[in-house]
Amino acid sequence: MLKKAATLILLLSVAFGVMLLSTRSATFIVQDSLALKEDPARVWQVLQDVGAWPRWWPGVETARLGSSWAEGEQLELVFKGNPAAGPARIDQWRVGREIAFSRDGVLGSRAGTSLQLESQPGVVLVTVESVVRGPQAFLARFTGREAFSAYHQRLLAGLAKQARQYDFSGAAKEPAGGR
Repeated sequence: MLKKAATLILLLSVAFGVMLLSTRSATFIVQDSLALKEDPARVWQVLQDVGAWPRWWPGVETARLGSSWAEGEQLELVFKGNPAAGPARIDQWRVGREIAFSRDGVLGSRAGTSLQLESQPGVVLVTVESVVRGPQAFLARFTGREAFSAYHQRLLAGLAKQARQYDFSGAAKEPAGGR
């Protein structure tokens, strides 16, 4: 009995190791967009106000920018249910156009998020993209696409609401028709 259990544990360990090695280069990408009837500069202000992210970004409990918005700088994010994850790193910062950051995922993976703004006649198109690279990407393919897309929709709705409701002196604006 003990020999069978040890053999089973060994086989499972080997299979897990093979899975990790064979999925190191796996990539999983989900992208969603929403057209907002807002001034692009206003939406950009909401995006770069990291301290306010917990007000509108689903699941963010705390957010703090390191020293500046610059590639390679740290972005400290604490998500509900994931307080132990390390800081994110800013991967892309194009003023008025894109914020992208990534952080370590599970099983040696890397998870990244980007928010891109594209001005179009009368609207700003906001695109959120989640990218997972490594073994976590392989696993996400089975259940992740719908969950990521639903999360993106909540994120985009929160961003739209924040852009409509707050001025950037920190005071909430009165919605039309009162509260």
